[in-house]
Amino acid sequence: MKLNNTSYIHAKNLIKQGKIIKDNDEKLPNPTEENTYMTTRGIPDLARWYLGIEDDLDDWDWDIGDSSSMDVRDKYRFPVGDLRYLYQGNLEEIIRETESEGFADINKAAKELLELLQKRRDLNEE
Repeated sequence: MKLNNTSYIHAKNLIKQGKIIKDNDEKLPNPTEENTYMTTRGIPDLARWYLGIEDDLDDWDWDIGDSSSMDVRDKYRFPVGDLRYLYQGNLEEIIRETESEGFADINKAAKELLELLQKRRDLNEE
């Protein structure tokens, strides 16, 4: 498991755009919504919502578009939101999980994102 840089950039953009929910609840994508999202928008777009990606995905041919040979959702971990908004609670949960599981790069990225989110909140409160 390693940091999904595409997801990291996507999350930073969500924060800049204000597409964030600033609460302590973790919100996971609904499986039905996730399936619809994957079908209509594709696997690479779905992947943007997960900070963790399995190392062996680098070699997978995204153009095939056939996920029948693998369960795509098993290749991603640490969702940053619900496919619409980034959730503060998700970042906090990612930090806790990655500290205990030893994923230092994902942990560092989640902490940086949480810091960005908190700075945005502080600016909006001034």
